[in-house]
Amino acid sequence: MMVNILDFIFPKKCLECKKPGCYLCEDCLNKILSPYYNQNVLKNSEIKNLVCLFPYKGVIRRAILALKYKFASDIALELSTVSLRKIKSLKVKFPKKAVLVPIPLHPKRQNWRGFNQSGMVGKKIAQRMGWYFIPDLLQKTVNTKSQTELKREERIISPKESFQVNIKYKKALKYPIILFDDVYTTGSTLTEATKELRKEGARQILGLTIAKTS
Repeated sequence: MMVNILDFIFPKKCLECKKPGCYLCEDCLNKILSPYYNQNVLKNSEIKNLVCLFPYKGVIRRAILALKYKFASDIALELSTVSLRKIKSLKVKFPKKAVLVPIPLHPKRQNWRGFNQSGMVGKKIAQRMGWYFIPDLLQKTVNTKSQTELKREERIISPKESFQVNIKYKKALKYPIILFDDVYTTGSTLTEATKELRKEGARQILGLTIAKTS
């Protein structure tokens, strides 16, 4: 019988309270949503509807950091499951036929990490929602730091001109585009990606993130 090495590195226990069985237990998920989390739908200057599913704290924050920096890709399955459940509980109408596009990493960063964490979770969400998934529709041309790695005063500087549309997918821009990222901080990353998509002809762009910083 083969044993998954991740069971040794990241045994299945809640990343917050250490209860065995899963990485994101129901008790810890409920804690970060109590009192009622009312920042699911935000307004952004470039994006018509921006949905942030959870606050960036507690077990959600731990899961995103573990996936991002400790290479525990197995956590992506649980993150996508709780994200899907949250999406379906919201009174937000997402288009039935859409293209989910994860915010890309710069090739150097992706080669070092081995995967794009937003792409891993986003792919699972797209499959369950019946959306197209095009992980390389957007390409990152400038190797900027993650917004969550920056100090507060550094986050106001937008990563301008750091994205470009992969022209082989230009026909896909006729569909609604759902830009997907793990964490929303200042919105500068999503804003710049949206501008590039609009410049190439995208008409309807929505934003979706797992979490939002306070």
